[in-house]
Amino acid sequence: GDTMSVLIMISLATLWTCSMLARTRRTLDISLSAYADNWGWIVNHHDGITQGITTTLIILDAAKLQIDWGKTWFFSTCNSTARTIAEMLLPFTPHPVERKTSANDLGYQMQYSGQSKLGVIKTRLENGTARLDRLRLMPHDVEVKEHMLQSSIFPAMFYGCDIRPISSDSL
Repeated sequence: GDTMSVLIMISLATLWTCSMLARTRRTLDISLSAYADNWGWIVNHHDGITQGITTTLIILDAAKLQIDWGKTWFFSTCNSTARTIAEMLLPFTPHPVERKTSANDLGYQMQYSGQSKLGVIKTRLENGTARLDRLRLMPHDVEVKEHMLQSSIFPAMFYGCDIRPISSDSL
């Protein structure tokens, strides 16, 4: 995109964040995340869901924007709370919002509940192993191979493992 669209998205994300804090800070313990058009919040009590959706819809309506409900999802660490959240979202959405137990969010494999999944990390490990095989066959000095390994292969292979550690079996 052009520079102006980037600035507009940053401005909208800032407006949304400030509005959410102004409307909820006194009543909720809320954690916000806004990056371009990827907005999210975490609350410790499900009352924050309605406040968050209402505030988000006010901001988007003022900006003449819409939510792509097909790309919208929620997570919950508790099954009974997940049912409550799903029911709370129904008045705002044209169809039920999907609950995710894990997701590739901004390049990181996040695990919210349920059985652990490697997700995108599995692909990165497989691609890294293939790169290691190619590196092994290259006619370069050990120092050059070491530099390639440390500056290129390992960073790509282990991206996101600081948030989602992997088992020794996966290695």
